Amino acid sequence: MQKGLIAIFSIIFLAQFAMADAGSSSSYSVRSFHSGISESNGTSPTYSSAGTETIFGGGNFTSATYSGDSIWFPVIPSEEEKETPTTTATTAAGGGGGGVSAIIRQISDLEVVPDSFGITAAVGRQSEVKLSVRNKGEKNLIIGVGSSNLDDILEFEETQFSLSPGETKTLTIKVSPPEKPGIYTGKIVLTSEGKRFEIPFALNVNSELSLFDVSIDIADQYKSIKQGQNIIGQVTLLQAGSQEKADVKVEYTIKDFEGNIYSTSSETVAVQGEKSYEYTFKTSSLPTGSYIIGVEVIYSGGVATASHQFQVTSGFFENTDVIILVIEAIIIVSILIILVIIARSYRSKKQI
Repeated sequence: MQKGLIAIFSIIFLAQFAMADAGSSSSYSVRSFHSGISESNGTSPTYSSAGTETIFGGGNFTSATYSGDSIWFPVIPSEEEKETPTTTATTAAGGGGGGVSAIIRQISDLEVVPDSFGITAAVGRQSEVKLSVRNKGEKNLIIGVGSSNLDDILEFEETQFSLSPGETKTLTIKVSPPEKPGIYTGKIVLTSEGKRFEIPFALNVNSELSLFDVSIDIADQYKSIKQGQNIIGQVTLLQAGSQEKADVKVEYTIKDFEGNIYSTSSETVAVQGEKSYEYTFKTSSLPTGSYIIGVEVIYSGGVATASHQFQVTSGFFENTDVIILVIEAIIIVSILIILVIIARSYRSKKQI
């Protein structure tokens, strides 16, 4: 009987550490989970949290902005926190130099239209885009304006402005395409009181004189996918000049809004007039986050580009609520099994 009780308490105690591990993380937020046990260490170059907390000793947690003794466990956000979600930063899986992909929406009182940009331009041709920002809160906001990964491409007429409650302001942004054709990604960044609001920005740059046009369309069901789900895109190639049959190289890319490339592939396609076909983009290696599918048509004398944005959301076991429920169910079932074994053992001894 005593051994049985010890086993029960052991299971309950160990279950508290069921998700704990020691190691390193390239991205860490209070909603994600990292822990150190028995003086093990956790490290992260990026760290985001409203505060820090030590549960009980053991292990060091270090980052570029925080260092201290901490053991971290999953945190279920409050209703207020759910209204201001932050997408956890994730490290590029390949080819992008190990940067961080994140779209952060921390300023709950801001309403931004549009909430993302997908622009097509030609080399040497400047253009403008408009961004509408509204203060839907009850206090005055001082907003800073900047960009990430787009410093030589975007120019803002104002880098700081004030918004009263209920006030709307339209920002004019000049777009100067790079001299090299291709697909460029980054973010417009709005800041206020140490918080950020990021707007994804994709710029498709074509050759100055384009003899081809290209488009990529994906169905609504693929605009937000679960981890591991592939995307089927509809690619259309159109000859703008001569209608003679031509072989062109088509490159397919998946990248994030830090410019990190996650996958590339290419093929040669014969085109005469117009050609439309389906292409499957494999996303099994992608962490959660925001991305673009890019298509570049490379032909004699030029390049034509197109892109489409999509989101990768957590899989089943990435959901903290689901993990907790599964662990609780395992604990309950384990306890019931042990109680049955103890009861049978007790009856057997009593009969003897």
